[in-house]
Amino acid sequence: MTQKSMSSETITAKETLYESTQNYSALISLYRDVLKAKEDPSIRYKLAKTYYQRGDSKSSLLYLTPLLNDNTKLATQAKILQIKNLIQLNNFQEAISVANELLLKSPNEGEVYN
Repeated sequence: MTQKSMSSETITAKETLYESTQNYSALISLYRDVLKAKEDPSIRYKLAKTYYQRGDSKSSLLYLTPLLNDNTKLATQAKILQIKNLIQLNNFQEAISVANELLLKSPNEGEVYN
């Protein structure tokens, strides 16, 4: 079965299995294959989040970049993940700067305060 013919149900089933077993390598492969077939911002975010969970903040930031400039809820989530990545990389000044920008745009976003 090629990735293009893989149904969303199949993708969801694999995603659930890989998440429950914390198989980040398999999740990354799954998300990358889906993105090769078709660009999908939510899959891109999930890929970036999985890289972060695996401790690979540089790859996470690479995949996050296209999501950061939108004015959507997903962009807000992407900014929060960007901040977490910057902290994981010990880049605290940039993390504070991004957090302050985000708070100006979304002052009610509680996760930013953490």
